[in-house]
Amino acid sequence: MGATVHREGKRFILGTDPDRTALMSGFGDHATTREVNDNLRLYKDWEAWVAEGSIDGLCAEESCPTALRIEGADPNPFRATLPSDFPLYTWVDTACFNNRDGTPFSLFNWDPHTPEDVLRQIDWGRDIGARGVFLHSLYHFTACDSGGESIGGYGVLPRQEYLDALKTCHRANDNP
Repeated sequence: MGATVHREGKRFILGTDPDRTALMSGFGDHATTREVNDNLRLYKDWEAWVAEGSIDGLCAEESCPTALRIEGADPNPFRATLPSDFPLYTWVDTACFNNRDGTPFSLFNWDPHTPEDVLRQIDWGRDIGARGVFLHSLYHFTACDSGGESIGGYGVLPRQEYLDALKTCHRANDNP
């Protein structure tokens, strides 16, 4: 994958759970999920990927939380075995799952952080030394159009206040 992305002149930042063998963390108590976790083990050799130049950055990823929190995924497990200057990123969720009897991917079942909380999440990423922060689920706020109808905790979409907050953050920092 890295070679394909590099041929196009782009950087390849890989997002993955820092657990060496887990596909993703926090899938919950679903039987089929446990079966996947028990039977699908991929050894993630990020030292080799960095050494061969396959990846240009590594993002510590985690599954969506069921409660709003500022902190995201900790990239320190990567940092322990990679060169100190290798770009590491963190993944934060800008929403949490709250089952309201909709389907898992329905916006009706998700509660958002405020724009101010999203800015605090970016600050948290900077404070832990991440090169950048991947804002998971932010596209719901900014790219979905609910046609004027309120959806779950999201309200009416799109929500311009999130774009305004990110623009303010970008202008206030040299390295957004």
